[in-house]
Amino acid sequence: MTSADPALSPDAWPKTFRVIAINLAIALVLTVLLKLAFHLRLGQLVAPFLVFAAPAIFLPPVVLLRRWEGRGAPPRHVALAWSLWIGLLVFGVDVGLLYLARVLRMFDPLADLGAWIFTVALLTVSAFFFAYFEVREIATRRATSRPSA
Repeated sequence: MTSADPALSPDAWPKTFRVIAINLAIALVLTVLLKLAFHLRLGQLVAPFLVFAAPAIFLPPVVLLRRWEGRGAPPRHVALAWSLWIGLLVFGVDVGLLYLARVLRMFDPLADLGAWIFTVALLTVSAFFFAYFEVREIATRRATSRPSA
């Protein structure tokens, strides 16, 4: 069974790892530039690196989700899995950005924490619901256009 979808092709993993390596290299360059610009210590660069590397960290499950969808998983389950994954990505990036802002002294945890919690909760929940309804529609369309075996 051949598919036009690159995530379902047999060579999806080598391509995925190549993209991950490129993304991690870019994240490392951005982190080094951040260190040079703000004179940060190594421990302070962990969160910025994770923020910059978040797409690479979250890419392997994306390939697994696409393959699961390609094997005929129910569209509602596919939409739920995708939306949970997207919500987790948004939450992870938000937490990393909070830590980066705190390290750069752009954020006062005592004064702004309540607003940040509200913002992160709103962004994460919004991303989850937006992704769920969009992915459900796309997965349903793909499932109905897929030939039956």
